[in-house]
Amino acid sequence: MTRRTADVLHACLQYLAAGLRSDIEERGGEPVTDPEDWKVMGCLPRITWTTTTAWRRRLALAADDLICDLEEGRWPIAHCAGEAAVLWLAITYSPHLTDTIAAFGDHQALPDQEGDYDWQKCEELILASDHDDRQCFDYRDLPAWWFVPFSGAEPRDLRREPQS
Repeated sequence: MTRRTADVLHACLQYLAAGLRSDIEERGGEPVTDPEDWKVMGCLPRITWTTTTAWRRRLALAADDLICDLEEGRWPIAHCAGEAAVLWLAITYSPHLTDTIAAFGDHQALPDQEGDYDWQKCEELILASDHDDRQCFDYRDLPAWWFVPFSGAEPRDLRREPQS
């Protein structure tokens, strides 16, 4: 992943984490009835629309973990289905944010590289799996399973502090 691509993906993950926290602050565990009324929860599969506030906080922490991966120079590889769902959303929405993020001076200072903003390649590389159970998300999976680590993936630290 190029530095410019990682920068846009990082910004999109931050946006999603903030949107999830806003959804939690405004509505807690209220069921999603009209997806248009939500910043992020309405973009997720219907099976998640009746999840608890605690579950939604875990999803925001999943976004934080992926943000930390990028900030520490690692590829953002999903460790569980919740992280895969957030990462899939970020990759899906990043092309729509590219022009906005690219206008900022910090982003413009990053070197141009072949493969900048190749979101299809990004999706193939990041969401590709060498584990049979690593899927972006399956609509049949119960939300309770979204935070169970994939086989071979190290569990994340559940005592961590949320990103601000």
